[in-house]
Amino acid sequence: MPHEGHQPDHGFASYSPVTDGSNVWASFGSCGVYCFDVNGEHQWSQEFGRMTIKTMFGEGSSPALASNALIVVMVRDIYASPVGAAGRVYFVGRKGVAQVIRNAETFEILATNRLNDEFDASPAIAGNQLFLKRKRSFYCIGRTTRDPDK
Repeated sequence: MPHEGHQPDHGFASYSPVTDGSNVWASFGSCGVYCFDVNGEHQWSQEFGRMTIKTMFGEGSSPALASNALIVVMVRDIYASPVGAAGRVYFVGRKGVAQVIRNAETFEILATNRLNDEFDASPAIAGNQLFLKRKRSFYCIGRTTRDPDK
């Protein structure tokens, strides 16, 4: 059972398991990530230690597959979904920390930025602009140009 319990509207597992057609992976928060083959045979599992959650939303997050990597978000400050564009992936935390990683096989942090604000909504990208919404404010971050054709 997860250390912090779970949100009563769902079970102990994450919202969605992920499969490559041969294996199925599910995240159970601090109780770990579990891998089963499609016949239900346990392949492996990994625990991550105690987690602290807020407002009983549960500990689990949906895992994702990228090439040969299983990705499980365990950062407790990320509430919104990441977005990607131009070879980058953008993560915005609830406490105003935004991190940019390269969309590549090898993990690389490109930037870590701090805004003196709190964010719950996922960022949105249009052209060369990143839009961030908080409860009472709206930010647009991007390049400005005097040439209307760029």
